[in-house]
Amino acid sequence: MGALPYIILLAISLGILVFLLTPVSLRFDSTQKYLNVEWMGLSITKSIGRKKPGRPKEKAEKEKKGKIKALGLRLLRDRDLIFELFQKGYRSMIDLLQSVSIREIEATFSTPDPVWNGVLYGIFTNIHFENVNLSMNFQNINYVRVWGQFYSYKIVKVGAGLLIRLPYRRIIRTALYTKKH
Repeated sequence: MGALPYIILLAISLGILVFLLTPVSLRFDSTQKYLNVEWMGLSITKSIGRKKPGRPKEKAEKEKKGKIKALGLRLLRDRDLIFELFQKGYRSMIDLLQSVSIREIEATFSTPDPVWNGVLYGIFTNIHFENVNLSMNFQNINYVRVWGQFYSYKIVKVGAGLLIRLPYRRIIRTALYTKKH
């Protein structure tokens, strides 16, 4: 048999390790309306907010949405299950947000009311955080630029933790339960 299977296993393990330990960089710019994702020299930029001409909805898609809606309504009837799912989802969202490292935030805001602009200007001039630039303007210009990084292994860890803790048996039982009169 030889050493070939062990070499292949080692190469696959190293590939997974590199994938999980290489940081992913996210950039969002509301002025140019794009989201940029960078990983290991690869960059994907997606325009946000521009509507594409869509195709008309088919009947099958409407029926599928109706079935999903009915399933959701059945799940909403079991309040204990919803409360448990909410708790686990909330905790996972907090863990997910803690795994993202914000590198830089730049934002400027404006309201139609000049008085509120002045009040917020006074508040924002006294806020000083590292790599955070919040400002007010009186020109009715609003924009946000965010740059953050995360490691894939942290996202996988949070997702796996959530999936392990979900009460699948109760979800399936509630989803399949139909009340007979």
